Amino acid sequence: MVITFILASTHVTGGHRAVFELANGLTTRGHKVHIVHPLVPLVIKPGINIKDILSIIRSSIGNLIRGKEINWFKVHARNIRILTLYPSFIRLFQKNIPESDVVIATAWETAYAVNKLSHTKGRKTYFIQHYEIWDLWSNEMYWDEAERLLNTGTDWHLAMADLVPHESAVRKIKEIVDATYRFPFTKITTAFWLGQLIESKFGHEAKRITLGVNFSDFNCTPVIKRNEKKTILLSFRNQKWKGNIDALKALSIVKAEFPEININTFGVSESGISADSLNINNYGAVYGENLKELYCSADIFVYPSWFEGWGLPPMEAMACGTACVTTNVGGVQDYAINDVTALVVPPRNPEKIAEAIITLLKDDGKRDEISKAGHDYIQQFTWERTTIQLENILQEICA
Repeated sequence: MVITFILASTHVTGGHRAVFELANGLTTRGHKVHIVHPLVPLVIKPGINIKDILSIIRSSIGNLIRGKEINWFKVHARNIRILTLYPSFIRLFQKNIPESDVVIATAWETAYAVNKLSHTKGRKTYFIQHYEIWDLWSNEMYWDEAERLLNTGTDWHLAMADLVPHESAVRKIKEIVDATYRFPFTKITTAFWLGQLIESKFGHEAKRITLGVNFSDFNCTPVIKRNEKKTILLSFRNQKWKGNIDALKALSIVKAEFPEININTFGVSESGISADSLNINNYGAVYGENLKELYCSADIFVYPSWFEGWGLPPMEAMACGTACVTTNVGGVQDYAINDVTALVVPPRNPEKIAEAIITLLKDDGKRDEISKAGHDYIQQFTWERTTIQLENILQEICA
């Protein structure tokens, strides 16, 4: 098959990493795969202002200087950069997009571009890795409203889908995002909750695949760790809904009881977060062997996200034999089994996160059990399996 993935950018994200892993896997299996992304960032929002325009110009210049190559991930598929993916102009530039058997939107913005493409570019498909209503996921007011709906027996994601935002701009963005899930594309999701959302709220069938771990990058044999100073690791991300502040509050509680612990982080912290009092070692953006080393040297990995499409970092930590404390959100529930493969706690609850960390710090045997069970369970989640799942769906689409 000839397969084209359409990306809004090639920035470092877990979602892009999943696309690149799948593109490489499909290439290895003999398919001709293209990665298409724009020089001019794809920004779709009501009322674009001068600040937005200046940001787009700066990003475009940066993209031009950096070139089209994807430096943070080795991609074997053909890499194609076109001037723009803006839906209003896409037909002017679609000659640069190869004719394919399948063309795949990878985010809600790209769904609008794919919707405008000629049918010769391939059967239109939508790879959905999250419910991309970021303004709602990051706003505690909407979480509080959704929590009230939980009393009716619904789930977090279904409650969020039912909310009508108060601010007109946020409401408009949600309407724009929601509209893409009704496009006449084949929908492919990465987690049970996403499939449930697409089918129950938007009336479309969703085909499901599971994501994987690159075991050549992340794989340590679980060992009994009896470090005099325990090390806790967490990933920082620059979005409020990633739960960074909750993690820091939890670690303050833990540090009061275990002042000698080491705390390591990787990634970029949200602006305004101060962790100086915790003596945190932030390793910044790390990948590959350096990230594996951080996972393998940690006693506990903490993942405090408010919600996740899938959540790759806990899987990577499990593959490296590190006991995990994670929130029971989104796709994490597809592999984190409470008290078996991880300790699982509610989101937005620093006290519960701290309680779980302290449990593992106090009980070496429990930590060893969680570490080994998580490591063993996660071995089934290979990218080869994921690639075959996707390949079967695409072949069915093309039949």
